[in-house]
Amino acid sequence: PRYFSDRDKLVEENNRLLSESEDKRLAILDYESLRHENQKLREELKLKPADNFIAVAIIAKPPQVPLDSIFIDTDFDNNLKEEDLVLASDRVMIGKITEKSGDQATIKLNSFVGQISYGYVARTSESIEIEGIGGGNMEARVPIDFDIIVGDKIMIGGSSEYLVAIVGAVDEDSSS
Repeated sequence: PRYFSDRDKLVEENNRLLSESEDKRLAILDYESLRHENQKLREELKLKPADNFIAVAIIAKPPQVPLDSIFIDTDFDNNLKEEDLVLASDRVMIGKITEKSGDQATIKLNSFVGQISYGYVARTSESIEIEGIGGGNMEARVPIDFDIIVGDKIMIGGSSEYLVAIVGAVDEDSSS
């Protein structure tokens, strides 16, 4: 009898979780639908994005240029300057403008070899320094007792917060 009562509780909990999961999925679909509709209306009304963003055309990307860099066209907006952030979406920072010449600019992605970013782990608010190691990868060396797990989001702060990385692997090197 003990097992049957436990099974009933598990079935009840499973049904509750399935219902919550479905509610969240529907909420996400509603949000995405509204976001898409908002974007289409902004385009039709020729409104700028909600923040001070500039959309640019990519001239060249790997393999035409060195890995972890992009060339963009700045001909239509010469207000871009070195050290401006480059975003892939409203909250995801992929790099910075490192050089501007004429009507084009070079962007070094966060994963560019030697590119250092200073941020924090979103879950714990612990400061962290991450360095690009190429090929779309970054790494951080932290003390062995540093609280970090796979899936942690690395954010960079300022006037706004941007996602710069998500922890994909944690390796322990006790020798160093």
